[in-house]
Amino acid sequence: MLTLVPSACIPALVLASANAYKLWNDHWEHWSHLPPLEERTEYPYQNVRSRNFSWGDGDKNVNYHNHDKVK
Repeated sequence: MLTLVPSACIPALVLASANAYKLWNDHWEHWSHLPPLEERTEYPYQNVRSRNFSWGDGDKNVNYHNHDKVK
């Protein structure tokens, strides 16, 4: 019984991994045929705050990461 579990699980994991890899590649192959996405329009109701954040410049949330400062 103990050898039955690995002999069934390992092939199932291999098949599931192969299927996920194929779906991943098919997805990005499909996206490569699409035109580039347009920039998102800024609407006046976006980024509405009743007061500034208490850290940094008051505009960015605590999870903001400035990629320009990373070397």
